[in-house]
Amino acid sequence: MVEGKWRVVAALAAALAVAGAVSLWWLGRAPKDPEKLFRKRCTSCHVLPNLSAFRRGDIRAIVTTMLVKNGASAVISPAEAERIIAYLEEVTPP
Repeated sequence: MVEGKWRVVAALAAALAVAGAVSLWWLGRAPKDPEKLFRKRCTSCHVLPNLSAFRRGDIRAIVTTMLVKNGASAVISPAEAERIIAYLEEVTPP
């Protein structure tokens, strides 16, 4: 019985290690250019929007909604989200 529990614990530890390694690999592949980061991460879920339809003050709420309600947190880290927000606020009209 105890041996079976240790196998489960070992399997979970191995799964966590693999998940951590994959996460580090994914984050390490983040493009340095914020526009490329935006294009790479956001197109993994949807077609990029026409930014002329939005205003600078809308960007943070839109990205936050994508992260919290639409599952983008699975492909965008909090740091990447901030970089994307800064980039979009830069290129979006006031």
